[in-house]
Amino acid sequence: MKNNISVLLYHQISDRLPPDSNPDCFCLKSKFIEQLNFIKEHDISVISLEDAELKLNNPLNKPHHKSVVLTFDDADIGFYDIVMPILSDYGYTANLFVPSAFVGKKSEWSVHIGSHAPIMDKNQIREAYDQRIHIGSHSHSHSKMNKISPNNLYKEINTSKILLEDIISDAVNEFSYPHGVYNNDVINLLRSAGYKRAVTCNAEIYRNPRDNFEIPRNYITSEDSIIDFRAILLRE
Repeated sequence: MKNNISVLLYHQISDRLPPDSNPDCFCLKSKFIEQLNFIKEHDISVISLEDAELKLNNPLNKPHHKSVVLTFDDADIGFYDIVMPILSDYGYTANLFVPSAFVGKKSEWSVHIGSHAPIMDKNQIREAYDQRIHIGSHSHSHSKMNKISPNNLYKEINTSKILLEDIISDAVNEFSYPHGVYNNDVINLLRSAGYKRAVTCNAEIYRNPRDNFEIPRNYITSEDSIIDFRAILLRE
């Protein structure tokens, strides 16, 4: 097995798929636990995005030891109520991306009614940070980055960073592109604002640490069986 890393993309984790919801943005709790059991049984390391970069940059790393990064977009209340206790039981970390304008409110960006979930509030985000969850930005208003003016683009990137850093009293170094949309202007502004890496929705394996603002991720949804999950996780 080559020295590469699977970065997984989750949205909401719930006990059941809500009506009128987008199945691409959900994973059942039972399936999520099954997936974590697979990771544990196969001795796969769960690491952060920062540690993934360090691992790929270090030529002394064991080339045959598989690692995975768990990332969650949107910071809906299900992450706090369902995911955090499960991750704590397994001793696993994750990267959580928060749309800062919706902290303590309901999401407004989805056309699927069932996806209008409450977003974690400041205290819950801080509690997640204290539980070794890495907090990143999912922009300010969850807008498509290539569809807004330069002034608003700066606000989306910089305001979110400032607000989230105020919540956790620490640096926010990672960014997740809303809807997976970005371009070179967005990447340049992220660099200028002080971000160190960003994740996409490009379904590939993370191999090249020099592409830190185009880190690929693989969607995990309610449609995926454990066989699908295995194929995503163990492919080279």
